[in-house]
This record gives sequence, C-alpha cells and structure tokens, in this order.
Amino acid sequence: METMAFPDPMVFLDPPRMSETPFTTSKVIARFAGVQHHAVQQMCAKYRADLEEFGVFAFEMRAVKEPGARGTKFEKIYHLNEGQAVLLLSFLQNTPQVRAFKKALVMQFQRMKAELTRREVNRAKALPARRTLTDAVRDCLPDTPNKSRWYKIYTDFAYRVALGMDAAHIRKERGADRTANAIEYLTSDEMKAVEKVSGQIAVLIEAGMSYQEIQDVLCRRNGAALRDGEESNTPSDDGL
Repeated sequence: METMAFPDPMVFLDPPRMSETPFTTSKVIARFAGVQHHAVQQMCAKYRADLEEFGVFAFEMRAVKEPGARGTKFEKIYHLNEGQAVLLLSFLQNTPQVRAFKKALVMQFQRMKAELTRREVNRAKALPARRTLTDAVRDCLPDTPNKSRWYKIYTDFAYRVALGMDAAHIRKERGADRTANAIEYLTSDEMKAVEKVSGQIAVLIEAGMSYQEIQDVLCRRNGAALRDGEESNTPSDDGL
C-alpha cells in the first residue's frame, strides 16, 4: 500500500513560547482525515465535555474571504492538544487514511514535545553562562552611572551576533509581549548559539576589552554585522 505523505507542520505553538501547549486544529484534522470541516466542528461541540477532560478547549474565529462573496465571513477553528486530537480521531471511522494521519500527527506532537524539552534543557545550561556574563559586567566594569545598562546592551549584542536580531526584534517577530523574556521564544539551537556568544563576551570583558573592541572581535569571528544605527544607542566607553 502506498505510504501517505503529510505536511510538516500539522502541530503548532502559538505564540512560539516554550511554556505554551502544542496543538493541532480542526481544519488540519478535517483535511487529512478526509472529512468535512463542518463535521469536525459538530463533533467538537458534541463531545466538548469529553475533550475538556484533556485540557483547555480553545478556538479561534478566522476571517474567510470567499471568491465572489460580499463581505468577510468568520469560521470557528478549534485548537486541540494531543489528547484532545487523539480522542476526536477515535470517534471517526478507522479507515487507512485516518490511521495513517493519526500516526503522523502523534509523531509530530512527539517531535514538538522533544523540541520543547531541548529548549528547557538548553535554557538550564544557559543560566551559568548568563550568570558569567552578569558577573563579568558586575565585577569587571567600572562603577559609573551607565553600568546598570551594560548587561542589557551585552545581552542584546549576544542576540544580534548569534541570531541577527536583538531581543526587541525577536519579541516582535514572534508575537511576544514587549515585556516578555525573549529567551522563552528561542528554539533549542538558538539558545545554544546565544549561550556560546554570551560566554565569549564574558571572557572578553574579563580580558579588559572595550565594547567596541568586543564588537570588532565577535562580529569578525562570527561574520555578524550590526544593524544601522545600533552603535549610537550604546554608551561610550568614556561614559563608563
């Protein structure tokens, strides 16, 4: 029998913060289980009490513009976590397509959970590096009115070198609140990259290098470049 191909992703994290719960949607289930979305919506409403036993039962109202139609319609799309999705699929006829889709969906949930676990592990590993950077700023920079700003400046610089954008751009790009901790929205690989650069910055601070010297070394070593105008947003060495 021919193996069915399913797209990736069918499981989502929105916002992409590691504390969020992965989910799929009623639209995904309808499309790849081979049933009408209206039928899946009816099942979600009918078995709501059962689905709520597996967690918060969420939905979104998505705007739908149909060709030739006047105005915009809104469609209710349910968000289902792994337990809810598997339960809902158990109510469908167990056809070869449904079985193949269920297996592919569960595998994607497992990969997403593994990625979130890696993020947690890498965040824990990054804490010593961040403490090292904090310690380097605290212990190696002169006590001046601008000193309290340097930890944020060096942290943003680590993000720029590792990822090409600072914390504010990460939050904006990934739909996070302005006060959110940017590290919550990084993938496990991104966390590793930031951890590595943070450690490099700490070593160079301890070596007595200025901010400009550290910029030159790390941008050259990592092939990174500052965004236009970012240099002017940092205190001068004379102001330390």
